[in-house]
This record gives sequence, structure tokens and C-alpha cells, in this order.
Amino acid sequence: GSDSARLASELEKLSLHADRGSAGAGRPITAEAVRALVGGVSTSSLAVGDALLAGRPADAIALVDALLAANEPALRIVAALSSQIRGWLWVALLDQAGQQDVNAIAKAAGIGNPKRIYVMRKQIRGQRPASFLRLLSQLLEVEAALKRGGAAADAFRDGFLLGDAGAW
Repeated sequence: GSDSARLASELEKLSLHADRGSAGAGRPITAEAVRALVGGVSTSSLAVGDALLAGRPADAIALVDALLAANEPALRIVAALSSQIRGWLWVALLDQAGQQDVNAIAKAAGIGNPKRIYVMRKQIRGQRPASFLRLLSQLLEVEAALKRGGAAADAFRDGFLLGDAGAW
């Protein structure tokens, strides 16, 4: 991910591991050493959004749990998901309105790379704008629960399973 502090920490662990070689010569860092020393979390908030879009709230919760276990701040997850879903909503609304110009869609949606619109259209094919509005509403509930001091895992679980997740 983009967590440079975690990256520095993981590289330091690997460096210390390599320095423990015989006679101070150091030892090579193998793939096995990397797997053993570095956490295996290779998910992102975007993967959570993809799971929700595919109608798999249980998978989304498992991904959120992995992110939380890797010390990803809960509100950062909410912010990333909100941004992702707002982008989908913009593309869906503009497509529904008949807008074909990807540059105009990208500008309206606040997406820097117009080529991303093609990917987003494929992702949201068959989805109605109302489904994105429901999901944004669920995220608002998650955010409110977090800001009231609720446990992060519970806030996401309640938001994704007890909200309108069944509508996906």
C-alpha cells in the first residue's frame, strides 16, 4: 500500500534478518523469509468496495477485518470507500444521462485520468445509481458509529450486514 511508515518497518525487519548471517557476511533475503517476517495483508480499501459492488458483504467484512488488523485507520477505510463509490455514482448517473465523452465524465467525477472511466464502466455495468446511494448511506452509518466511539469491526459489520446490504 501507500503506508511508508509500515514499509520502512518491514524493510528494517528484513535488514535485521539479513544481518544475522554467519561471520557478519549477511545472508540473502529469501521469499520464505519475507513471508515469515512481513505481514500477509495484501488487500486495500478498494478491494472492499469491489466486494460490496459484487454483492458479497461477508467478503467485504473479512477484507475490512484484515485492514484493521494491519492497523489501517477505520476512518481512512471509510474515506477511501466513499471516494470510490462516489466515483461509481457519478459515472452511473452521467451514463444514464447519455453522456459519452469520457473527458467530461472524468472532469465531473473528479477523476484525474479519463482512461479510468472505461474501467469504472466495466465495474458498474448493470448497477443502478440507487444502489450506490444505498451504499453511501450505509457508509455514513459506519462513519457515525465510528465517531460515536463504536468498535471499528462492529461498525463495519453492522453497516454492511444490517444496512441495506441485502439490496445488492
